[in-house]
Amino acid sequence: MMAAARSAFTPSLMPPAELEALLVQRGALADRLLDLARESATTGSKHYSLLVGPRGIGKTHLLALLYHRICADAQLRQQVRIAWLREEEWGVSSFLGLLMRIFRALRDSEDIPGLDQVEALRDLSPETAEHRAGTLLRELMEGRTLVLLMENLDDLFLGLKTPGQQKLRAYIQENPFFAITATSPTLFNGVTLRNSPFFGFFRIEPLLDFSLEDAIELLRRVADMEGDQELVDFLGSPAGRARVRAVQYLAGGNPRVYIILSQFLTRTSLDELVGPFMKMMDDLTPYYSSRMLLLSRQQQEVVEYLCDRQGAVPVKEIARHFFASHQTISSQLKDLREKRYVRAHGVGREEWYELCEPLMRLCIDVKRSRGGPIRLFVEFLRLWYSRDEIARLGLDLPETSLARMHTDQALQLIEQRPSNPVVDECLARFKETWDGRDYTQSLDVAAELIAVSGAGNDWIRKGQCLIELGRYPEAIAACEEGLTHGANPVGALAHKALALRKLGRFEEQMSALDTALESSQDALRRLDLETKADRTSERVPRDMVEKLARVRSNCLKSAREMHMNLLLERGFALLALGEAGEATLSLGEAFRYVDHGLVRRGSPVIVCLARGRWEQAMSRLQRILSNYRPEEEDEVAVFSLLVVTSLYRAPYLPVADTLRSLIQIYRDSGIVTLLAAMFLVSTLSTVQSVTDMNTMHSWLDRWTQAAGDDRSLDIVLRVARAAVRYLDSGDFRELLRLSTEERGILAELPGFERFQTSDDV
Repeated sequence: MMAAARSAFTPSLMPPAELEALLVQRGALADRLLDLARESATTGSKHYSLLVGPRGIGKTHLLALLYHRICADAQLRQQVRIAWLREEEWGVSSFLGLLMRIFRALRDSEDIPGLDQVEALRDLSPETAEHRAGTLLRELMEGRTLVLLMENLDDLFLGLKTPGQQKLRAYIQENPFFAITATSPTLFNGVTLRNSPFFGFFRIEPLLDFSLEDAIELLRRVADMEGDQELVDFLGSPAGRARVRAVQYLAGGNPRVYIILSQFLTRTSLDELVGPFMKMMDDLTPYYSSRMLLLSRQQQEVVEYLCDRQGAVPVKEIARHFFASHQTISSQLKDLREKRYVRAHGVGREEWYELCEPLMRLCIDVKRSRGGPIRLFVEFLRLWYSRDEIARLGLDLPETSLARMHTDQALQLIEQRPSNPVVDECLARFKETWDGRDYTQSLDVAAELIAVSGAGNDWIRKGQCLIELGRYPEAIAACEEGLTHGANPVGALAHKALALRKLGRFEEQMSALDTALESSQDALRRLDLETKADRTSERVPRDMVEKLARVRSNCLKSAREMHMNLLLERGFALLALGEAGEATLSLGEAFRYVDHGLVRRGSPVIVCLARGRWEQAMSRLQRILSNYRPEEEDEVAVFSLLVVTSLYRAPYLPVADTLRSLIQIYRDSGIVTLLAAMFLVSTLSTVQSVTDMNTMHSWLDRWTQAAGDDRSLDIVLRVARAAVRYLDSGDFRELLRLSTEERGILAELPGFERFQTSDDV
């Protein structure tokens, strides 16, 4: 690993095979640059590209790759001459000086007849030498294209100043044999100002930061190159992904820093970690110090201030600190943002700024530490290990050791700032993949969360994903593991019960549900007591009481809904076990927790449906809906959803005649469209979690028979069938057979939001 890390700052020294092996994310760009060079060499169209990105982002890597690819193409090599200027061409202050550097680069690239005339130019006056040098370069090309590779173009143009830039632009126009690929850490006046000679001249190619997946792929390739199988295996594990995510927080998206920090990924003890990490920080300090020297004094002060602050800071606070105007600081921050030293976050009308690379704090922390704990390493430990791991590792260290000082500081930092940015990023990614129904990705992120924090609720997330993927025994094990790590017992047991139901293990499901209900009942009692205590406490201000009441109300509502669902599940489980009497009691108990009075009155209907007593259920349903009033529409909708769901969840599916009676009852009440809507919601919610599609197809067949020639259910049946066929086959064409309006109906339902139009997939 260290061999690769030694080349992190000088990729131009790496052999072509290694450069190709480490090409990540930018394969298409590398191919395009070669194609542009080939087109420049074979046609009259000449191309000029400027690669823009901060130091360490991979600009030199791309130039080196382009150079070697051109050299390896025998036919193309005969049509071009290559001048790859050095990364730091110090001292270029005139057009003549640039031409002399081009001659030197040509001499380094190949043996060209006539290059020996260059030395004679030094005996001429500057004006004569410049004219003769321009003529000589034109003669040396011999009809070929000059592929000019230039790094740090911003510095080069700064040295040339406007007169030198004007001469270069005029020479290129008069001698169209140039094809230029240049780099710069940022856009600069020489290419952005309208009155600059090179305004609009270059095709700008911004280099993007590496994503987490890009970083993992880069590190895997480095490990392969070094023959480090341990690291290859580790990168494929949840713990490995979690540590790369920690590096991403420290490094931003900078490939160079990923390679530097990769040496620490598999280190598990502090003894292995502290010494090498401190050495790395010492080695990096000159690099970041040099970056500070590129800034103005005021910009250095702003960066140093942001180094001292852990998070983002609003502009007005920075301006206040420096006794400066808002406009002055905004201007400096804008420049720093363009140079990729800082990033901005919009909060309303305010802009908050923070460092792009947390490692920038290194150059200040190291100098200030004076033998004490270094904040960056403390932050590193906080992200690298869980709290329990840090505490355990610290116990084995002498109290006066530097490593022990850092572990103690890391534990204090965790207490002060319990929020972990790596965990926060994982949670955001989990929500994104879960909402997108990508349960395989969600499972990977849940495994990362377990590796980072090991919290009980992370195990529940893993269990949820495994249930969606049909891996029920593993889901049960994950929920049980969550219970041992302090997960909410209600949630853990509810998901365990769901997995047991999927496996048909109803007695075990009953046991899990009973335990969950005990915990749920305790939670309801506790919330009720806390609410009463808030209301009666004289020490709590009135406005705080109102806020607490709203929070408690929402918590209580969620807890009641969970308790009701557990009772419903218990009732259906009892029915599956043939315990109809006890099932009726459980289902009836569930409706005590429903806010809608009509739903509570209709609970006997639900119980009859759940027991398969169709005629009795229809008779009671007709009596309830005969007095339907329009203002009860919301309550009837909830009740109807329970009716349709209970029909599907009954011990056996109802025959078409029963469904025909149901449709007629709703038609007589004038709300058959409401029944149709609730049928669609229930069916599409159910189908996303069923494994027996045959039962679902039979369910739709019976509704189709019951509807007969009645067109009131046509659309919802067509949408439901298409959705079921799609989920059964994975063939999106099943949804394309629907009209745009019908896909719009589908897109309104949970889990199908992205299917509104064919362009969304």
